Amino acid sequence: MPLSSQKKNFIFITFAIISTIVISIFSYFYFSSVFEDIERSINNNNTKHFISSIDRNIKHSKHMASDYARDDDLYSFMTNKNPDYIYKHYKVGSYALENLGLSFIFINDLENNNIFAHKSSYEGNINLEKINKYILSTFKENITSSILNMNGRFFIITKEEITSSNSNKRTNGYFYTGIEIQKKELEEYNALIFTVKEKNNIKFTKQEYQIYNTKNFKQILVSSLFLYNSIYKQFHFYDNNMNYSFSIKTKNDYIMLEQGKKKILFYNLIIITSLLLIFFLIYKFQKFLNINKKQLERLVNLKTKQTKTTLKQLEIAHKKLFAIANTDYLTKINNRRSFFCLSEQTFLSANDCNEDLSLIMIDIDNFKQINDTYGHDVGDEILKMFVKAFKPHLGKEDIFGRLGGEEFAITLPRCNLEEARIKAEILRAALQQAVTHNNTKKIGVTASFGVAQMQGNTCIDEILQTADNLLYAAKKSGKNRVRSRIMPMDRIKEQIENL
Repeated sequence: MPLSSQKKNFIFITFAIISTIVISIFSYFYFSSVFEDIERSINNNNTKHFISSIDRNIKHSKHMASDYARDDDLYSFMTNKNPDYIYKHYKVGSYALENLGLSFIFINDLENNNIFAHKSSYEGNINLEKINKYILSTFKENITSSILNMNGRFFIITKEEITSSNSNKRTNGYFYTGIEIQKKELEEYNALIFTVKEKNNIKFTKQEYQIYNTKNFKQILVSSLFLYNSIYKQFHFYDNNMNYSFSIKTKNDYIMLEQGKKKILFYNLIIITSLLLIFFLIYKFQKFLNINKKQLERLVNLKTKQTKTTLKQLEIAHKKLFAIANTDYLTKINNRRSFFCLSEQTFLSANDCNEDLSLIMIDIDNFKQINDTYGHDVGDEILKMFVKAFKPHLGKEDIFGRLGGEEFAITLPRCNLEEARIKAEILRAALQQAVTHNNTKKIGVTASFGVAQMQGNTCIDEILQTADNLLYAAKKSGKNRVRSRIMPMDRIKEQIENL
């Protein structure tokens, strides 16, 4: 029996109410999760900024310590040759440390006996003797950094060897600088710092920590604990020698998450009302969708077909552009750029596999005279005829390219010098028999060949230079010849000059 309209409406209203409640509950937990992810993402960004802030202070401290420790005046002072050093740099009334942002400095000899200690006028209540004891007990490496906790104030301490600008002189003491970490930097992240003696014995697993690194720290281990209202993190800093330096604890409350939950509850009230209206509109809109479904499908199919056509056209255009960029426009073989790229790759492969490789360089004889006599159109036909005569005698792996004008080159993989010379003779003979026509007149050309192999060369340019010198020798000895003698480069040039 068909359902009455009243029952249908009751079923629809019941379904709408249940669906609205389910959606509201789901949205609350879903968006709470989203806000929590955002909170964690912000906290991770703050972690990077906090590490950068600590690293920036370390960098400044190291920079100051390094500059002072390499001062020739200080080096002379440590060898009792410059007693005025202290007065000159740290006399009463001067603001050297204040201007550089330093809290204190220490100058110790090689046995770490304190020679001089000085503090900024802003640090009236710090105990230099206590700091010196910390330095003696903590610093064992020649160059390192650490953090000192003094009555709730935290100082970055850096140690550098005292050396002269003359690198041959040995160190004669140690220079220490101290820079206070500003409270606002720590308060921003609710950070507490503790020293190596106070470090917790925490064992990390791959799931419990992230690894960061900076120029001053080879490894920074960051462990995170996400509780209901807060994010707890521990930072453990290791220097470039993987020695533990110091650790930091931070605690950040979920601020955005708590605010987000309140907003979610408010918006859910709006959503409940809106969804009831939406369910009604869906019923009406469903008819409209059914009517337009087929029309939309046809439109999608049309757009898909157009997209495929466009992509195919782009692919064809890309292939054409690639051919234009790598092919000589006249002879349709490799241009200079393409020839060198392919030949260099082939050279490296042959070198790795310990295979033979040879190169033939060719120059058409008297080509300028042909151009001057018959014109450039005939010259172009000569170049085409030249390439056509060579192609039947070249293998698939041979690299044939036009270097410019009437100058060509062929790279022959897995071909020794004798085989390359024979191939050059075959090409020379083939070219002698080739002719082109200018009206009723037959025009033929010859070419000179220089053949070189990869042995004794470190790159394709060197082989090409050797082949070019041999080609020049072939030109000077009468043209229409193949030259493949192997001799040192200076001997080849000497013979060319004597011809």
